[in-house]
Amino acid sequence: MDKQLKKIKFVLIIICLIAIGMIVVWVKFKPTNKAEDIVASSSGEKEIVIDKKTEKSLIIQNEAGEISKVDVASGEVHPASALEKEDFSGFAGFPLLGVNGKNNLEQGKVIVSKNKAQAIIAVTTYDNVAASDNSDQSPAILSSADYLCDVAKKTCQQDDLLTRTYQGFDAALQRNANSFAWDDFDEEKSLLFGHTVDENMDRISPVYVCNVEKKICNKTESYDSTKGAEMRAAVPDGSLSPSLEKFVMVNQHDQPNNETGKTWELILYASSDLSKPLKTYDISMIIDRDESVAYDAVHSIAWSADEKKIAIGTSRRIFMFDVATGGLSLAYIAPTDEEGDFYWDSSALFLSPDAKAIFFVDELDEIVDETVLANAENSTDEPTVTYVNMLKKIDLENGKVVSQITSGNGLSLKK
Repeated sequence: MDKQLKKIKFVLIIICLIAIGMIVVWVKFKPTNKAEDIVASSSGEKEIVIDKKTEKSLIIQNEAGEISKVDVASGEVHPASALEKEDFSGFAGFPLLGVNGKNNLEQGKVIVSKNKAQAIIAVTTYDNVAASDNSDQSPAILSSADYLCDVAKKTCQQDDLLTRTYQGFDAALQRNANSFAWDDFDEEKSLLFGHTVDENMDRISPVYVCNVEKKICNKTESYDSTKGAEMRAAVPDGSLSPSLEKFVMVNQHDQPNNETGKTWELILYASSDLSKPLKTYDISMIIDRDESVAYDAVHSIAWSADEKKIAIGTSRRIFMFDVATGGLSLAYIAPTDEEGDFYWDSSALFLSPDAKAIFFVDELDEIVDETVLANAENSTDEPTVTYVNMLKKIDLENGKVVSQITSGNGLSLKK
């Protein structure tokens, strides 16, 4: 009996040891948030959680309106999803677009929420009969409506998020669609982000942050172009950070060649406090003072996923910027031809989540039909010229080497 009890105890001990070993192995190797997924700020700021699932690809569009997805790591081009194409035609409750009798319904601004769970879509109804009767005039707008769509459920319902009355927001801006633009939506915090637009369609201060539930808007107080030209700041494309908790503006002078020596500033704000900037950086060194440059400016911004790095695009060049130190480094300068023309589309940039690569579009490279040129003496035909844009990548880890990813007629980064 004692021997049998000893055997039972021995077996139980072995089972316990195995169980303990399995627990240790599981604890050691269980899935956790890696260091690159959660980045803590040394200044004690809130940790930024990086959702790489939404950052592994960029969206491109060609002249024909075809939309594709490019894998950031491999450079492979894949078909885009319905959401990436901004196609809501299969959503219940979304109106049928196109000509319908006397009316023509067109889809306008689309704002996809931060976590891509919702989308706000503006739809305008035009008078199709009046437009067909007089082609010299723009079609009359009969009505406009906004739809709030649930991406997972594929349902939409009419809403007034973009047009409702907000305390602290000038109603005249809403009435004039050319003087204001909405940019982003944080559905978790019920916040809408927007900015004013000038007569040249340039994005300018003030930046507005509006709580759609409380129907209250705040705006940047120190930089408000409605109060005077000296309070104007540029709001480049991509100025909002991935978390929407920060954004940048640029205090830049409109005549750099005539104002040499004046300071150009990058202004960092927290979205939660628009009364004053978090920090202001001198970025004067990035502005090209070459007299052959008619006008230089910061046109586009791209953030890294941890919000520690920013790519800055000017008329000719691309820089990398360190948010903590304010350090700037040149990443790319566009080549020029004999006339000094520029060759990149500075309106949009994409920075890989790990800040190891910048993607941009090289603009308007001509391809001439050589067959027609060869027979030019015997032919009255004009040579065919095709403008092909190229998506390119700057490898920041390996000598800032620039490589071509893909190309297409009128190719652009989709904003």
